[in-house]
Amino acid sequence: MKKAVFFDFYGTLAGFNPSRFQIQSEACQQFDIGLTENGILKGYAAADQLMAEQNKINPLRLMSDTEKL
Repeated sequence: MKKAVFFDFYGTLAGFNPSRFQIQSEACQQFDIGLTENGILKGYAAADQLMAEQNKINPLRLMSDTEKL
């Protein structure tokens, strides 16, 4: 008997529309910061890895507002 089913929400059941590249490019445009799609992909991968490691140590849901800064 199956007791649980897990889904990876982003990238599996949902995605970004507009794309992450478009969202970040528009945000950086006012500061004259140029981006590449590869750079955005690398940045999101690094952020995902950092958050996964952080959640092993002290999950975000258990952190105080001060700790989240």
